[in-house]
Amino acid sequence: MSTDFPRPVTIAVTGTHSTDKSTFLQRLADRLHRDRIEVAVVADLGAEAMERGLLILANHTWVSTLWTISRRMPLEVQAWMQADVILIDRPVSDALGYYEAALEYRGQQPNPASIYHLKELGGVSK
Repeated sequence: MSTDFPRPVTIAVTGTHSTDKSTFLQRLADRLHRDRIEVAVVADLGAEAMERGLLILANHTWVSTLWTISRRMPLEVQAWMQADVILIDRPVSDALGYYEAALEYRGQQPNPASIYHLKELGGVSK
């Protein structure tokens, strides 16, 4: 692995809906700011997805998952370029987990090729 640039500390929080992930990350960011540490927060994309008409939670689809991954990655790259610590509210793995859970909830089987494509795109281990 290259060490040409300092890597920021990255903390990603994943979990079920309404479990205070955002609140925890905001409190952590506030604390780090008090210690004069440059922090970037990559927020949850659920509200933006809904505004765009994308289905989430139990109705999550391949398209909404693809959008989430594609939207999240440039936000994380931007954060990497400007902060010492990056706090991520719902990383790529969370979107994949919600998609797989939504399929199971609806009694549908995932298409292995589609899951593989999303994992590859998001850089998630197989």
